[in-house]
Amino acid sequence: MVDEGKIGQVPDDDEFPGEIIRYDKELDMWVRVKDGIATLGITDFAQSELQAIAYVFLPDTDTEIDRDTEPLGSIEASKTDIDFVSPVSGTIVAVNEPLMKDRKGALVNDTPYTDGWIAKIKLFDPAEIEQLETEGALINAAAYREALLSR
Repeated sequence: MVDEGKIGQVPDDDEFPGEIIRYDKELDMWVRVKDGIATLGITDFAQSELQAIAYVFLPDTDTEIDRDTEPLGSIEASKTDIDFVSPVSGTIVAVNEPLMKDRKGALVNDTPYTDGWIAKIKLFDPAEIEQLETEGALINAAAYREALLSR
């Protein structure tokens, strides 16, 4: 089981007015949605498990991505290197360029939910978020905290 002190920050909807934030407990990624655009990143728990992030490789804009199938990008860290996939489907409309220049990983390590975002995706179908919530693939902050504690 994960110690409660290792969970880190798990922001709720009220911290992002006008947006919803959901978590993929399998991928340890967060998704903030507003006006059909999903902003994605890794959770505070994920970045702490990776430890010092050295480099983030990001996809090209205008790339279409399907949920859970093809790599969205990768992270090089002191503990391991990982490929990560998108928890949603759509077209990449923006990537966080400063992440690729941030050789010390401070943006992801220090501010994973704000400055450390990875990509913005225009959802193929905004109803996908509701469907993924119904299926339990995307969960709210309280459920994500609970899922981490039960690991």
